Amino acid sequence: MSNAIKSRQLEPLSKLILEPKASQTIYAVFTPSVTKRPSIQGKLRKFDSKILMELETVEKMDHPLKELTVTAKICRSIMDLAQKNINFGNIQPYDQRAKTMVINNLSEVPLAYNIRKTGKMSSLDLKISKEDRMGIIRPYRNRVIGK
Repeated sequence: MSNAIKSRQLEPLSKLILEPKASQTIYAVFTPSVTKRPSIQGKLRKFDSKILMELETVEKMDHPLKELTVTAKICRSIMDLAQKNINFGNIQPYDQRAKTMVINNLSEVPLAYNIRKTGKMSSLDLKISKEDRMGIIRPYRNRVIGK
């Protein structure tokens, strides 16, 4: 989404101005808050929401709010890492060791992931292949990183 906004394929806006008889496709992004809706878990659930629209005209006439009901199925992507830390033990200079990490998708929807190095604790010395750095894991599946 952020890439589409940066490349100007999508534009965030709060007001849309149209010429008479014109039409425009509008994409609305809804990001539910887990703290406000704790029932949103790894299983798809039906969700209804309303979008309120107000029509403004040049004549400044009073127009009632228009209500658009949107029905969707939503859920939360849940990722589980089999291990939170990777310990390589004592390593001498120029020694090499390989370890694997397993990412589990515990939800009904695909899980997109992106592995970034923090720059702390020698993370810059880690070598992760390009195909393992980012990807999508199918629902209820896992992916082994560093095989």
